[in-house]
Amino acid sequence: MSTHYLANSKAACGNRKAVEFTADAARVTCGRCTRTRAFKGTDKVSPVEVDTQLAELYDAQAKAEGLLASSIKGLQNAYGKRVSNNWRDRNTYATTVQEVIASAQADLAAGKTYNTALPGSYVERYLTRHAERVAEVKRLEGEIAAMQDKYTGWSRFFVVTSSAGHVHRSMGCSTCRVTTAYGWLPNLSGKTEAEAVAELGATLCTVCFPSAPVEYTGGKITKAQAAKLAA
Repeated sequence: MSTHYLANSKAACGNRKAVEFTADAARVTCGRCTRTRAFKGTDKVSPVEVDTQLAELYDAQAKAEGLLASSIKGLQNAYGKRVSNNWRDRNTYATTVQEVIASAQADLAAGKTYNTALPGSYVERYLTRHAERVAEVKRLEGEIAAMQDKYTGWSRFFVVTSSAGHVHRSMGCSTCRVTTAYGWLPNLSGKTEAEAVAELGATLCTVCFPSAPVEYTGGKITKAQAAKLAA
């Protein structure tokens, strides 16, 4: 049985769900119908390769979004209007990003190229850097979408990295919080529960993996261990 998946595979009725693979063909089913077709050239997609690239792209996206958030904060500090002077609202603004960018552009149009409230002070340079960061985030979003199109439903594994936690099947587990951070474990992508337990030898979430052996569901992986696994 091959561990590769057929890109954009569909059952006879049009539903997408790749189920069974041999070295030369894929049997695709949606529960109502079945279709078998031979692999052609580059049809094969490796779950490990796809998810390794996705993990790298999501990491790059997080960094790019952090830089973008920083430039937006700089613009808001220089041109925005805070909701109130209360210290609790010091980072809450009534102005939108578009409004503060328009204010900065108005300064440039009026010949005001320098604003000491901006990091670096030069308005045009700051706006250019902000636009570059917006473009980088959009570029990464496009690359991530293209890679996600290759996903046909294989198993994925994610480890909590923001605190001591477990390994999950997705980043939407009901046992986690909105603020929970995860690391991808692409080396396990496409594997069965049993194979993951045997290879990982770490704590699995019992909600995500109800059939996991009891001895693997007792404790939690420390933050340091999670960072090492996701590296």
